[in-house]
Amino acid sequence: MDELRRVKAAELDEVWQMYQQCISTLNEAGIFQLDENYPSLRTLERACAAQSLFALRDDGQLAGAVILDEQQAAEWSEVHWQLTEGKTLVIHALAIPALQQGRGYGRRLLQSCEAYATTNGYQQIRLDVYSGNPVALSIYEKFNYRKVGFVDFDFKPEGCQRYYCYEKKTAS
Repeated sequence: MDELRRVKAAELDEVWQMYQQCISTLNEAGIFQLDENYPSLRTLERACAAQSLFALRDDGQLAGAVILDEQQAAEWSEVHWQLTEGKTLVIHALAIPALQQGRGYGRRLLQSCEAYATTNGYQQIRLDVYSGNPVALSIYEKFNYRKVGFVDFDFKPEGCQRYYCYEKKTAS
C-alpha cells in the first residue's frame, strides 16, 4: 500500500471523478454530507495548489482522498473545543470510493492523517461530520475522536444541516 501523498495537478481529474462518485453514492443512501457545492472542483484546485489535497493509493489505484489544512469553518467559533493549545489540523472532505469501501481504506486514511498531524507538529485534529452519516460517526468514535458539540450549516438541504464536531489530541 502506498502512503498518503499530495495530489499533483495532473491527478486532479481523477480525484474530482472520485468525489463525484462518492457524492452520488452518498446521495443515493440519503446522506447529504458532500454535494455539488462541496467539495467543488474549485475547492480541490485550491487545495491542490496549496498542497493540502492528499490521496491514498493502493498499487496505484486511488483508495481515498482528503484535504488537510488549518481552515476552520466560521460556524465552529461557537463550539466549546476542549483542546485549544498549539496548532490545529483540520480534516476536510475525507472520502473513500464506493468500490473501495469495506476494505480498511477509511481506517488507513484516518491513521495517515493522524501521522501527518504528529509529524508536522499539530497538537490536535478537528473535523465535522454530518449527523446522518452513521458509518462516518462510528469510525471517528472508534478512533477516539471526542464529540464536543455541533454546528448547523444553513447552506445544506433542510433536515441535513446538523454536523457534529469532533477533536482528538495528537501523539506529539
